[in-house]
Amino acid sequence: MKKLILFMFMIAAFSAESKVLFQCQILTQDEKIPKKSLVSYTNKVGETVSNEPDDEGIIRVFVDSEYFVELTFSAVDHISISQKFPIPINLDTINLMAKLIPNQIYNDLEAIYLVGSFNGFDFDTAVEMRKNEDNTFSYLVEYDSDTLKYQIYPKFLKSPSNRTFNGSMSDSYEYDGAGDYRSVIINPSRKFEIKFDPKYFPSGEFLSLVDFQNEDYADWHNNYIKILREFDAYLGDRSMVFLDQKLSNEEKTAKSLQLKKDYMSRVSELTNQISDPNIRITGILEYLHIAHDGVNVRGVEDLVDKKLIQEIYSVSPSSSLWSKGSKYYQAVFAEILLGKVQRPEYLLKIIDSEQPNDTKAGILSLLVTYCHYNELEDLKDEYYDMLMKQFPDTKEAARTRANFGKDKNIVLEKRIPDFSLKNLDDDSETISPAKLRGKYVLIDVWGTWCMPCLLEIPHLVEAYNKFKDMNFTIYSVAIDASASQVKKFRDSKNKMPWLPKEKQIETNLPWLHSYGGSWESDIVSIFEVVGVPTAFLIDPEGKIIATEGLRGELLMETLEKFIK
Repeated sequence: MKKLILFMFMIAAFSAESKVLFQCQILTQDEKIPKKSLVSYTNKVGETVSNEPDDEGIIRVFVDSEYFVELTFSAVDHISISQKFPIPINLDTINLMAKLIPNQIYNDLEAIYLVGSFNGFDFDTAVEMRKNEDNTFSYLVEYDSDTLKYQIYPKFLKSPSNRTFNGSMSDSYEYDGAGDYRSVIINPSRKFEIKFDPKYFPSGEFLSLVDFQNEDYADWHNNYIKILREFDAYLGDRSMVFLDQKLSNEEKTAKSLQLKKDYMSRVSELTNQISDPNIRITGILEYLHIAHDGVNVRGVEDLVDKKLIQEIYSVSPSSSLWSKGSKYYQAVFAEILLGKVQRPEYLLKIIDSEQPNDTKAGILSLLVTYCHYNELEDLKDEYYDMLMKQFPDTKEAARTRANFGKDKNIVLEKRIPDFSLKNLDDDSETISPAKLRGKYVLIDVWGTWCMPCLLEIPHLVEAYNKFKDMNFTIYSVAIDASASQVKKFRDSKNKMPWLPKEKQIETNLPWLHSYGGSWESDIVSIFEVVGVPTAFLIDPEGKIIATEGLRGELLMETLEKFIK
């Protein structure tokens, strides 16, 4: 009997060192073959591979020596979906059918924007199409080639609008490398009148799903999905606890710990129902992810199922599993929870293996961080010295050195290090230490994606309003996806939809702002940022006078000590 598994956008999944062939068929909602489709994935060396259907409409994806594979199913006129598949031990072929949801134009359509080869597909310079009397849209483009590629970006009043996709006018299609297609039109005159008809896309309620034709794998995958749902639910419930303003900090800590225990128990039960050894590992890793919650295992040390997590030792230390993202976190905390932080033999085997240096450095950096917060100073120094001796040029070493080294830049009494960033509100102006001289400045490193950062905004607004006329300002540096994302957030009226209306922040945060780039940017190293939000206070001479007590209700108390 075939099993229908709902496609969901999941986080974190793994599989085993094995070989498997995925035979995939992509269909429309009425089970027809799309105009064009493909399945893409990232191979072992980090290259994106795209496979298209054969004459029978079957897309064959051969995965070699991977612990898991994430497949992205894409088709013209449809929304792409991605899912991670664990690879079982004794199965060499997996047959599946993916049914995709069509692109839709909702009734609350406000405008259609256009990007294409004429503007380098730059979202920030998208042009608005003209609406015609028959409710179609059009735009005239003169281009220096007889071939023009484009995508539309619909903007809705309330419906979600965060992606570009192919239009209704096309001579052919080209995959954009990110899950969608571009329309391609040809005109020898090099004058292109692009037309778009909203009726080209259907409306209604649709469902994405995968139909596995391997009954055993369907059962295994179903258990795996249940575990991921539990992890997803845990993250959501934990966020709601921290957003509950009726709870004290002590109550939030106690309630979040109880949540952790409850979810660990359920994931343990689900994992123990899985017989395939490789897919069991995926459950165990999710179990560990809930248990450590970043770098914190306080309260669960005596409750963890040690027999269960010992099974990760069946994974080879040289396995590619540990180099996937930050999955080595789970190996580190398995050793910690098993009481082996003093001599983590399994981790040392990983470090002695052929793993990438970034993975090895990440393990040592995490051990340093754990030892620091658990006051294991001698052990912390041992791991720190090992990291700096063996992997000094890695990014993890740089971040660890910035956070725990003896030659830090962001420390009391030192002057703020030199830097240069553009003013987000005026590209012609550069913000530097010299620009900040003459005022007390709270330097706030944040991100629009960061929930703790958003929770700090009411405190920042309160501080700014109280001290702005007392030789004080705030300088916020965003570590974010793009400068436009930060501007969009500041311009939005409803910045924190979980707050009641009377507590909404309706200002555009009217202090100094810069876009600092991604986590790979120079400013992250210069300001020694290991996580956001990060804040420090400088005096009118540019000297750092506070690095603690700058969050939440403590912020006002700290500022009052310095600003009279």
